This record gives sequence, structure tokens and C-alpha cells, in this order.
Amino acid sequence: MTRKNLYQINLKFIGLLLLLFGVYTSLKAQQAKELFITGALPATYNSAELERNLHRWIQFINDYDILEYDQFISDFESTLGVNEFRQLMDKTAIKIISPAISIQIVQLANGSIECRNLFVVIEDGNQQQERELVMVINPSYKIKEIRFAIGFERYQQIIRNSENVVDSQRRRKIISYLEQFRTAYNRKDADYLSQQFSDEALIIVGSRTKKAPNEIQKKRFNLTQDTDTFKRTKLSKFEYIAHLKDNIFKLNANLDVDFKDIKILKHPDYEEIYGVNLYQIWRSSTYSDTGYLYIIIDFENENQPLIHVRAWQKDLFYDESTFDFSFFKIIK
Repeated sequence: MTRKNLYQINLKFIGLLLLLFGVYTSLKAQQAKELFITGALPATYNSAELERNLHRWIQFINDYDILEYDQFISDFESTLGVNEFRQLMDKTAIKIISPAISIQIVQLANGSIECRNLFVVIEDGNQQQERELVMVINPSYKIKEIRFAIGFERYQQIIRNSENVVDSQRRRKIISYLEQFRTAYNRKDADYLSQQFSDEALIIVGSRTKKAPNEIQKKRFNLTQDTDTFKRTKLSKFEYIAHLKDNIFKLNANLDVDFKDIKILKHPDYEEIYGVNLYQIWRSSTYSDTGYLYIIIDFENENQPLIHVRAWQKDLFYDESTFDFSFFKIIK
């Protein structure tokens, strides 16, 4: 090989390096998100420090696949928060792709803050679904938890319907509770879900089956294909958790649960008991459906609310209603 040929090869190699460097810097520029923070911060927080940490946290969510465990463990308040984050990221491919992010701050009674309005996309088979994350941050800029959110506009509507300060605080807790509850399905956390139900909880689940047309339907209506039918099944807490562990979580590589149209009502006789109506969208590798979910939550122990009822129905009843308090007798 002549010196001239070697020189030409070196020039090509240098050109390739420059090209790769240009691609790398372009990607890094794309990753540098424009960040806006709205909402009042408590006096214990510094906006510049919070913004600096948010940039870093957004980056390590996007770079999770290539990070080592010890590169983000110090950013969390507890090992529980780290483990829940790892479960969520390992089970759900989350990316933050928006070039501009507007974070909405919500102050909590315990001195921490919620950073809401953080939009992400998750991989759902061959499709991408948009979701909203909420980060709970303590005054030391440590992450308490990361969970999927219900959407900030709906959050505000629910809080505006509060009757008083206590009701407002409980509604905030219910929203947080529902977000944690929903996210536990995404991260396939059966142990967490088990802790949320009372041992005597009434759980009604739905399942889809195929029904073949009978002879009259075939002749009169020319029906030839099987139709979907849904049946409701009553389960105990222990049967439900076992079903999640042994079937739903084990058989599905991907699982995404979304809650819409959330309505919260306080029980007319028991101030610590709330009923929640919502529309549930369930997507998984082997099964998908939608339906109406009703949950009764007991706040007798404010630090550990318990679910007494979880009832699912595919469609509205004949009078266009759903499950509510009138279906269940509460004895305290």
C-alpha cells in the first residue's frame, strides 16, 4: 500500500469519525429538552435546582436501557422507590420525545411536590401510546415515586368538586392512590396490589368468550361467525391475586392499563368511604378490552386505604347506569 493510498484511507476514516460525531451531537441536541415549570413552589425548593434535576431525570428515563443501577439509585428517596421504578421501566418501554416540556407543580401536605404534565410514549406492540407521568419529589430533590398520571385537566376538575378542605385532601389522595394502583398493573406488581384490597374484598371481573350462533340465528339472520360475549365472575381477594400472578402477568409480555372519565363520590353515611367510577382500557399481549370499573375505598386508616369492592362491567346497564353504592350493603 502506497503512502498516497494510506493518506486517502486515513482521510476517509477521519471523515467517517466527523460524520459520526455530527450525528452524536445532533442526537444530544435533540435530547436536550426545553423545560418550563409552572405553579408555585414551596419556599424549601429552588427553581433552578429543581430544573437542573428534572433535566437529568428526564435524560436517565430516556437512557434507562444503557444505564447501570448505581447511576440512578442515589436519586431516589428509598430502595422501594428505586425498585418500583425499575419494575416499571423493565416492563414498559417509556420514552420522553417532546422537545418542549411544561411541568405543572402541585404542592402536597407533607412538604413534597408532584411534577405533573410530563408526557411520554410507551411501546404497545407495534404501536406507541401517549401517557402522562408524575414524579413525586421531596425537599432534598430525591424521587419518592414515579407513576402514570390521570391527566392534569381531569385532576383539576376532580379537585374543584371538593366539598371542603378534608374532602379536597382525600380527593388528592384518591387520585394518587388510583395512579399508583393503575401503575402497579403496568409494572406487574401483584404484591402491591394485594396490599390494597381488604381480605374480605368483593371482586367482580369480566372475561370474554366466543359464542357460536344457534340454528335459528343461522337461518333467520344468516349469522355464521362466533360472537363475543362477556361474563362477570365473583372472586375473593386471594383468587384474584393468584389469577394475576399465575395467568395475567405471566402470560403477557406487555400490559397497559389506562383509566378515563374518573368520578369520585363520598358515601352519604360514612365520610371516610368513597366510591370511584371510571372507564378502564386494558391492553395486553394476549387480551384487550374496555369496560366500566367501580371501586369502593375505605379511608378509616388514612395511611393505608383499603379497597372493599372492585366491580367491572362491559356495558352500561339497561338504564345507562353503572355500579354504585346502592348495589352494595356497607356494615361498619
